Amino acid sequence: PILTAGAINLLFFIGQKIGFEPIWESLPYKGQEGAFLGNQPALMIYFALVSTFLPLPFLGISAVLGWFTKQFAILVPVMVMPFVKFKKLRFRLSFGVLILFALFFLRHHIIDCLKFRFNLAWMPAIKLFFDRPMLGYGLGTNPVKEVEILWNSYLQFIMGVGIAGLAWFGYVVWLFRRKIIASAPLLSLSLLMLIEYPLEIL
Repeated sequence: PILTAGAINLLFFIGQKIGFEPIWESLPYKGQEGAFLGNQPALMIYFALVSTFLPLPFLGISAVLGWFTKQFAILVPVMVMPFVKFKKLRFRLSFGVLILFALFFLRHHIIDCLKFRFNLAWMPAIKLFFDRPMLGYGLGTNPVKEVEILWNSYLQFIMGVGIAGLAWFGYVVWLFRRKIIASAPLLSLSLLMLIEYPLEIL
């Protein structure tokens, strides 16, 4: 069902790109079509999570989508899954070298994206956090009025529950750390939560 839903969204997305729009009367802005997710960034985060259920050879689809849309968060599973799937050290080292080359090639885009998030959302959120550090602002609340999202699910959660909730969350992650590291979907989700908002989308 997960892959079927992903395929339907992919076909709808391709249809939108060639001018077929049977559902939405208007799009947020031209060039950001997002199938049933509404916009392209959200759709690419969704595809990133769905792609973790694909066999390794099909990860090329994610690479093509990331290059075509310039939404490189979708490449997180492409980097994670071979490390989870490959058991031999030489394969992991070889793939690690490829990842380093890719990161170097995309370094300017990555740095610009991180600067944008840091200046617009992360730093204002951290400053507001210290106004109410113990209990936070309430789960699901975003006190940074200038933005709708914080581009970091961990920061969003901590802003809501404060230090007390952070301690509980850290304990839960520690308990399940082995399962998270050994699971491509969970590890990809954990990494995406650092730079995007997959939980809010799901």
